[in-house]
Amino acid sequence: MSRVPQQSSETESGQAIVLLALAAIGLLAFVALAIDGGNALTERRRAQNAADAGALAGARTLWLQRTASNEFETPVLQAINTAAEANGIEDTDGAAGNHVNGNVEAFYTDRDGNVLPGASEVGALGVIPPAAQGVRVVARRDFGSFIANIIGRARLAADADATAVYIPPTGCGDYAIYASCTGDCKQNALKATGSGITINGGGIHSNADILISGGGQGIGINDGFIEYGTECNGCDKKITTNNGAVPTQVEPFDRGSLWDLEDFQPGGSAAVLAGGQYHYVNGDLDELSGDGLYYVTGDIQLHAPVGNVTLVAEGEIKLSGSANIHTFNQQWPLLFSNSSDTSPGAIDISGSDAQWTGFLYAPNGLVSMSNASNSTMSGAIFAHEVNLSGASIFINYDPAYCPPMRARVILLK
Repeated sequence: MSRVPQQSSETESGQAIVLLALAAIGLLAFVALAIDGGNALTERRRAQNAADAGALAGARTLWLQRTASNEFETPVLQAINTAAEANGIEDTDGAAGNHVNGNVEAFYTDRDGNVLPGASEVGALGVIPPAAQGVRVVARRDFGSFIANIIGRARLAADADATAVYIPPTGCGDYAIYASCTGDCKQNALKATGSGITINGGGIHSNADILISGGGQGIGINDGFIEYGTECNGCDKKITTNNGAVPTQVEPFDRGSLWDLEDFQPGGSAAVLAGGQYHYVNGDLDELSGDGLYYVTGDIQLHAPVGNVTLVAEGEIKLSGSANIHTFNQQWPLLFSNSSDTSPGAIDISGSDAQWTGFLYAPNGLVSMSNASNSTMSGAIFAHEVNLSGASIFINYDPAYCPPMRARVILLK
């Protein structure tokens, strides 16, 4: 009978050592993957934050260069590098915040985020390409490895890219009248029931329902349009349009805040700009003391006012008689009421043979023109609700008095 040779304990021990060594190598590989892989994810996230910040800063500066009629692109590249470096991207030339950084690349894009064809790298031309409306930024972070250093990978890198574009401001959006009320509106958020109301060169929009009717001429729309958000009560009555426009239903939308009340309060940007022609009234105002910007903590009630003024009230504004007022600063409203009053209104205007030039703004309340006649307004009306019920009223849309809207900068993913 043959016998199977028995392995010695020394042989078994040697095999165990080999197996342990192989297991140790495998475990080391897993540790390397866990530590360096986790670190790489962290660094990738940091690179993404830097790319996002750089893209937003670049698109914003691109718009600012455009509005300043300055086509030089160095400020765009500086803004990108400054933002990226502030978010952890290492500077490569020893001068932080300048236009040189080997860890950052940037390319011009169109409105949809597509890189422009040809020489699209920011900094390659010296001037901003006419079609540029955004930037794509690629940021790189180099970092040291831990376990991977054992196999000769002492340095690793994480790259990320982001694209941001600017959307030019739309001003008033060609709205001579805009009623923002949604959901909590009274019936007929925008009502025009006077005899002989004419809108020239602009449209009217209501986020809710609308009522347009009246005796005689009703309402006339010259080169404009009519939009309503929900039911259009009486939209087919007493409407004449020189361009064949008919009332159309659209989705309600929020145009956002046009002006901030704080800008007109003492110490605000508008107050500082007005200088010696800034008038602060703690209480009510019933008489003007000259041209300028008036900020009133109470109500404003004026009869036949005359002058170049911007009237801002925390309460209501009521004007009567043959007013002849023009906005003090073309970039500010003529009348701005923060009141939420809807009867008789945050802004209530009456009287005949009046001239109003500027922007009427009541974001929380009603703008009412009642018993007004033979009067002309040049500008636009934006309010929570609007009620026009006078006779022979002409509203001439003039975008020159629209607020200076800011361009929007958005990040595309």
